Amino acid sequence: NTKLTLIKEKRIIYFGNDDVPDFVAVMSNSKYFHNTLIVTIISVSVNSVNALFSYIQNFAYNKNYKRIQILTKIKPLPDYTGLEKRFKFNLMKKKI
Repeated sequence: NTKLTLIKEKRIIYFGNDDVPDFVAVMSNSKYFHNTLIVTIISVSVNSVNALFSYIQNFAYNKNYKRIQILTKIKPLPDYTGLEKRFKFNLMKKKI
């Protein structure tokens, strides 16, 4: 089960019940930016977004990351201290 593997590797942040989780996000190291934590937010409830951002910030601080990059389709992201809204982008890779 992919979800269990991600949880075991501590790469997934999952809180709530299986039917309707409060939030689900996947964390990974950036291959291209030094000391950067990549967080892909899959889903988050309005009531728990501050808890998720706080957790991510504390995790990054404890692991000595210098930057957090958040990828999400959630519109709009709420205001949060330290969260800079930069730009939207799509990243695609295709083997030829």
